[in-house]
Amino acid sequence: MAKIKTVTMNSTQAKIYNNLFEDNPTIAQDYATKLAKSMRQTQDTIASGILQQQFSFDPNKREAYVMPLSQLVTIWQAKYGDQWIQKDLLPIVQESAQFFQDAYWRLRRNDLMEEADDGWYRLKENA
Repeated sequence: MAKIKTVTMNSTQAKIYNNLFEDNPTIAQDYATKLAKSMRQTQDTIASGILQQQFSFDPNKREAYVMPLSQLVTIWQAKYGDQWIQKDLLPIVQESAQFFQDAYWRLRRNDLMEEADDGWYRLKENA
């Protein structure tokens, strides 16, 4: 089981955690892990929304959103294969940076990415 660095809980979440911990510390740890993952996903979604608003996002003008999803999967496989990619380390300066950022978000939102701890992602095997 992965260690949680920090999880900020509201009073209700803390009460649930404490009640679970009294009965079974393993279940309490699982609750905290899932809560942290949920919070991280929510933060990613909010950040994506803010970024899209900032740059007047129009999917009709972005190549990664216009092409068929199957073609996007093929391009991702050609670029990254089966290797794990840390979202924060996707290409930033390269010419194709925006395309692969868009591809990441589209593939993730279509449930075609699997996630490991600390923001590592890769294409699912059945994609």
